[in-house]
Amino acid sequence: MRAPLSRQGGLHHSVALSEDGRVFAWGRGDYGQTGLVHTDDDKIPVGACSHVPLQLPPSAFGGAPIRLLETGSSHSVAVTDDNKVYTWGYVEVAVPGPCWAAA
Repeated sequence: MRAPLSRQGGLHHSVALSEDGRVFAWGRGDYGQTGLVHTDDDKIPVGACSHVPLQLPPSAFGGAPIRLLETGSSHSVAVTDDNKVYTWGYVEVAVPGPCWAAA
């Protein structure tokens, strides 16, 4: 990965946005805050710690490039070029836990 367009950090995780709208994440994932969720095909279990940036699948954002990326202490938020908002991770009030949500 070349130098990111932007980087954000939560309490124990970080995310980066590339110039072409790809999202990378690393750090603790015990609340799904990295977005590196487990499926049957994944080799990364939920809660795994990644010490290197791993790209989140573009399909997680409907294939759209991301234009804005932010973090909270244990969650992340992305906004696509077509203005859809995706959140993942953990927040105590009214936000999904370790899953994807589009608004």
